[in-house]
Amino acid sequence: MTMSTHLIVDLAFCVGFALAFNPASRFVRRFLSKHSGSVGGVVEKSADLEGKLELMLHDISRKEHEVDLAVADMLRKSEEQYRTMVQNGKKEIEEMLEAQINLATERVALEVDNFVKSLRLAAVDAASGAARSLLREELEGKERGDGSDVAPSPEHDDDIAKKLH
Repeated sequence: MTMSTHLIVDLAFCVGFALAFNPASRFVRRFLSKHSGSVGGVVEKSADLEGKLELMLHDISRKEHEVDLAVADMLRKSEEQYRTMVQNGKKEIEEMLEAQINLATERVALEVDNFVKSLRLAAVDAASGAARSLLREELEGKERGDGSDVAPSPEHDDDIAKKLH
């Protein structure tokens, strides 16, 4: 006959109560001595228990290996996603920079074209001014030498400017 732990705890409270009241202590001592033999048995190690523990340890090590594989797979996938994100980011930045560089290049090319045109116009104006001065001097020289009055025509100046362009 085995006794449950609840019964033992209940008995311990009863002992404390019985010791408080001396006449009941004899009854409690007699009851405890009668049932103490059935409680004090040695617990033997079970052969099944050792096998079960080894199976549990094997299961735990297998699960640990599975978890390690899952973690390694997650790390690999996250590393791939990270690399993909970085490559996409670099590609977007390169495209944005290329667009900005192309825009800036177009602006600079337009400014250079405008500058070249203005230089050409300035050169044409300078050349036409020099040609007009030369014609005036020549015409003034003819006026003095021939005695005929020749005046330069504005149409002649426009023709010279068109030819120089």
